[in-house]
Amino acid sequence: MKYIGRRKRKSASHPFMKSLGQILYWLPASFSIAVSMVCAGGVARAASSKLVVEPALESPQKIDLEFGGFVGNRLKANMENWELRVSGADPALVEMFYDRDRAPSRNLLPWSGEFIGKYLCASILSYRILRDPRQKANIDRLVHAFLASQGADGYLGPFDPSQRLTGKNTWDMWGHYWAIRALLMYYQEFGSQEALHAATRAADLLADTFLDKGIAFTNDGSLGQMNYAVIHAYTQLYEITGNPRYLAMANWIVKQWDMPGAGEYMTQALAGKEVFEFPGKRWESVHDFLGMADMYGLTGDPKYRQAFTQIWLSILKGDRHNTGGFTSGEATTGNPYNKKPIETCCTVAWIDMNLSMLRMTGDSQVADELELSAFNGNLGGQNPSGNWWTYNTPMDGTKEASAHTIHFQCRPGSPDLNCCSVNGPRGLGLVAEWALMSFKRGLALNYYGPSSFAAATPSGQRLTIKQITDYPVSGGDTLRLGLAKPEEFD
Repeated sequence: MKYIGRRKRKSASHPFMKSLGQILYWLPASFSIAVSMVCAGGVARAASSKLVVEPALESPQKIDLEFGGFVGNRLKANMENWELRVSGADPALVEMFYDRDRAPSRNLLPWSGEFIGKYLCASILSYRILRDPRQKANIDRLVHAFLASQGADGYLGPFDPSQRLTGKNTWDMWGHYWAIRALLMYYQEFGSQEALHAATRAADLLADTFLDKGIAFTNDGSLGQMNYAVIHAYTQLYEITGNPRYLAMANWIVKQWDMPGAGEYMTQALAGKEVFEFPGKRWESVHDFLGMADMYGLTGDPKYRQAFTQIWLSILKGDRHNTGGFTSGEATTGNPYNKKPIETCCTVAWIDMNLSMLRMTGDSQVADELELSAFNGNLGGQNPSGNWWTYNTPMDGTKEASAHTIHFQCRPGSPDLNCCSVNGPRGLGLVAEWALMSFKRGLALNYYGPSSFAAATPSGQRLTIKQITDYPVSGGDTLRLGLAKPEEFD
């Protein structure tokens, strides 16, 4: 099997490209450059005053993205044959939230509450690229139906009162994490105050229930690895709203990580331990690590950067496969050649973590990791028709539809839904977040392939970047930059 990835750049020590001359230095030697205007630049997504440490790179707030080649074809196939199809074919995607108080109760999975959040995150990312009006109508319809299901107390899960939040082996906070994350994306993309209000109501309910109450999140049956991931929702909420209670909740979760019976992420990482040695070493922990990276930006405390970096390097060394996939049998093992299943959800989580690492450091080596995982592990898990995704995308061997491998997740009203089928498209859509990124003095182009991008310069001009290439089939790439009038920036 042949894997796709760019040649490693000559130096990974530079934090990011600083000038057009250095662009020539950083690109592989076989690249050719055709420049129609001087420089490239961009305006970062509006930074919160709550950030103590500004990111090295950020996703621009206003950007146009058009992907050609196989990535463009796969995005369109996903939209037509998954995204727009499933919302009608799987009514339980939202209905499960309306049925939670009915008897008999639905036969739910511990993670059933995640499906709507993952699906909406993927769809909003896809819309950022394709801008098809059918997508917008579909997203609006689902979000409004989901919001209407919210309980009077702010509850946004599918479980009956006996299992709600503290029920045994339920991942209810994990489901709320995905719900809040999706609603915040909807708010950021479309300016919906209703979505932001629903997200804060759900977050307030969890804080009212758990904050300083002596109740742990470890009822998920796995050291709280899933439920404590909600820290990433609280860090995002604090950055957006400035509500100090959300930062207090995040700080409380950090302390809970190292309590007996939990994952011990901070103590183990700061001691230099490898991730496979952690008590909590399942893939879901990556979302706790995303909160850890956020805490560095919000507090400036170097221990968070140190811990996050140790974890990233450990995964890169021992648990990132040659496909760009992550984990073996859904957990870290320290052996990148372990032949246990390489789950699609795990690879998407690794893409997510690399995006956080790239924002934190601007290191081009991380962009290489994103490309490796996106072009191989993630796209390798998608059937070219767009109809289905795999559970396991192995280093060699047969790829099967997730509906065959993990068919136990199929339920009445949701024959297509499982953890990987709703998450694989999100990994594909995340290219919208890393293809072209901005920093204070300009833009960093991370994505190589046939494409057309447009973003604002520091003065607000519209800059277009067109790539004429068959990369990664060959190494040549012509970049054409368009700008109405000369402007100097990196």
